[in-house]
Amino acid sequence: MVMIRRIIRKELDKYYHHTDMIEFEKISQNIKRYCNKNDQCSLLDVGSGLCDFMNYIKKNHDHLIIKCIDINKDMVALAKDYGFDAKVTSILKMPYDDDSFDIVHCSHVIEHFSYPDVVVALDELFRVVKNNGIVIIRSPLVMNHRFFNDIDHVRPYPPNAILNYYNNPQQQKVGKFKVREVDRWYTKIAFEINYYVWDNYFTRMTNIVFKLCWNYLGFPFDRPNNYGIVLKVKK
Repeated sequence: MVMIRRIIRKELDKYYHHTDMIEFEKISQNIKRYCNKNDQCSLLDVGSGLCDFMNYIKKNHDHLIIKCIDINKDMVALAKDYGFDAKVTSILKMPYDDDSFDIVHCSHVIEHFSYPDVVVALDELFRVVKNNGIVIIRSPLVMNHRFFNDIDHVRPYPPNAILNYYNNPQQQKVGKFKVREVDRWYTKIAFEINYYVWDNYFTRMTNIVFKLCWNYLGFPFDRPNNYGIVLKVKK
């Protein structure tokens, strides 16, 4: 029984790794498109967390100069242990000059803010990126049963909400930067029975089976759960 549990745990770890890799590879393609390997490009990771993304980028794009921030001091300590230039700070007021980075990556951060702080956060991302640089934003897409598993999640902001802030003059406040979309993707994950509605042993086991099937078959899949959008800024 202990051996079976270990095998299942290992397979579930593969599932979470696999879903991350889907997005990391898409980001890698965009980096190759906008940063020549012979150039010395800079990347800021906003909300570095466990450093999975940064370790992937460091391994696959060793020409990049990488810096990162996180509001959690333990995550920043972890980033420093990995050898990254990391700072404890908020996205709402980042300690970098205007036009400091070629690429800014921000994953699963903006959903932690309400309006108007969220637009302050967005403007900070575009403030520190260079003219014609790119900002990559990843975030939960829909308010499903998983969204509020994080106690500090406030609300989801789909891609069009971001684009409207910069391009729709009817917003309460219109973003001061000119941005255009250059890439977008939606990440599907394994189908999962809503455990808040049906919480029992059968449901939990079935959800595990769904994740194991997803590892090898890519099925059954749920509605898109996360999105990524790549925006180019013109200043």
